[in-house]
Amino acid sequence: MFINRFETVLADSSAAREVHYRVRYRVFCEEARFENAANFPDQMERDSFDSHAVHFIVWDRLEREWVGAMRLVFASDRTLPCEVICASDLKDLNERRSRAVEFSRLCVLAKYRKTEQAYKWGALLTDRLSGAGRETSIFFRQEENEIFLRLLGASFVWGQENDVDHLYFIINRATTRLLTRFGIPLEIVGDPVEHRGLRTPQSCNVREAEAGMRKTLPGFERMLNNGPAFVAYSTFIGDPIPIPQNTTNVLQFPKDAIAENRHPAIPTAAACQPLSATL
Repeated sequence: MFINRFETVLADSSAAREVHYRVRYRVFCEEARFENAANFPDQMERDSFDSHAVHFIVWDRLEREWVGAMRLVFASDRTLPCEVICASDLKDLNERRSRAVEFSRLCVLAKYRKTEQAYKWGALLTDRLSGAGRETSIFFRQEENEIFLRLLGASFVWGQENDVDHLYFIINRATTRLLTRFGIPLEIVGDPVEHRGLRTPQSCNVREAEAGMRKTLPGFERMLNNGPAFVAYSTFIGDPIPIPQNTTNVLQFPKDAIAENRHPAIPTAAACQPLSATL
C-alpha cells in the first residue's frame, strides 16, 4: 500500500486556523525569532492581515504532526503585506486587485526544510484507538521540497477555483532562485527593500506558474496528478473520534492518516522498484 506522506489542508474553521497560527509561532517566534514571542502569550502568531486571508497547513502522516503553513492575503480593496513593507505602489497591482493575492507567511519547521525524494516504511493501524484489527505495511512517498511544492500547488489550484490570476511575493535572492528553478516565471514589481535581509516584490501568473512547474518538475507533476492539491480541514478530520479517558496523546484524524512509524531493515531497491509504476 502506498500513501502520500504530506497532506495540504485548507484551514476552514477556527480550530484549523489556530493550528496555522501555532505553526507560525514555532517558526517565526521560536526558531527564526523574527517575531517577539512575548507578543503572543497564547503561542499563536498572527496579525491584522489574517482577517482577510485564506490559510493552509501541512500534515505529516509519518510523524503525525503539523509541519508547515502559508496564507493567501486578498488584495481586493485592501493593502497587501508587501505593499506595507515596500511603502510604495507595486507594478500593475491596482489593476489586478480584484484577482490577486499575496503568497504570505510561508513557514516550514526547521527539521523539514530539506526533504528529499524518498520512500519511508510504516504500518497502518485499522483501529488505533482500540488496538483491534490488523496492521498493514505501507510506504510513505515524498518528493524533494515537497512541503513547499504542496503549498505552491494549493495556491495555484485554489487561485484558479476562485478567479485569482496573480500571486504576489516579497522574497530574498535564495527564494527567487528556487522559484525560478521550479519553472515559475517571476516578474519584478517593485524596488528591493531591507526586510530581514534584502527582499524584492515579485509576481507571477497563476496558470503560467503551474504550467512551468509541471513542465520543469516531474515530482510536482506526479504530486498534483496523484491526489487533490488540498483538502478542507473539516473533511480531513471527519467525524470526531471519541477520546478515551486518561489518554493524552490521541490524535483526532481519519484512520487513513494515522500511522505508526517503524524502523525495520531498509527495503532493498528491488523491493521499492514497483513504486514507480504507481505514481
